[in-house]
Amino acid sequence: MKVIKISSFIELHETMKECRLPGYWLFRGQEDEKWELIPKGKRVPYITRDDIVQFRFWKRQAIEYVNNPPANDWHWLALAQHHGLATRLLDWSSNPLVAAYFACNNDSHDGAIFAYLGGKYILEQSFNQSVPWDVTEPSIFHPYIKSRRVSNQGGSFTISGLPEECFSRQIREDENIVKLVIDKDYKKDLLFELDLYGINSKMIYPDLDGLSQHSNWQVEYGTKYLR
Repeated sequence: MKVIKISSFIELHETMKECRLPGYWLFRGQEDEKWELIPKGKRVPYITRDDIVQFRFWKRQAIEYVNNPPANDWHWLALAQHHGLATRLLDWSSNPLVAAYFACNNDSHDGAIFAYLGGKYILEQSFNQSVPWDVTEPSIFHPYIKSRRVSNQGGSFTISGLPEECFSRQIREDENIVKLVIDKDYKKDLLFELDLYGINSKMIYPDLDGLSQHSNWQVEYGTKYLR
């Protein structure tokens, strides 16, 4: 896996130029560059319980909160991930700046943006003929959830037959993952630069929680640029 160090917006922009057509790139931000590409449902402490059992237990309880239940387990699993359940899905975005935002959540260590090109797509017409647990190779699918949050974040998911293994070690030779390491000393500056382009908590979480988080962030860190 190719690794590129990023310590300025120019470096980020120049690197992103390589992630253009042909091909549909996906991006994932992680606040600690040492973290592997393993979904939450297969990390401690959640790995101590079967994620399929946990999902089915969640689904039985969730039905009373959902006005229009998803048509199949693909959409149910996406809905569970969207609302915070630890699943075997990995979140990705079609927008590299959204991934950069998530990579900057904590500035105590270097973060990472993963750029991924390739993979088998789970097509909509196959959703009713299969379940997520049947997947044997790394695959991509787009959620069908009526949510501004998913829309704003350009959300997609990956899933694999070995979700407990790092995703980057499972892909085929003709696929590609690039890792951009974001210097921890650059993270606060990058958040301000992202905000200039409208990428902030207000956009990522388009509700009152996101608005409040953005307002707090402006007070906590904005004074640096008001001196």
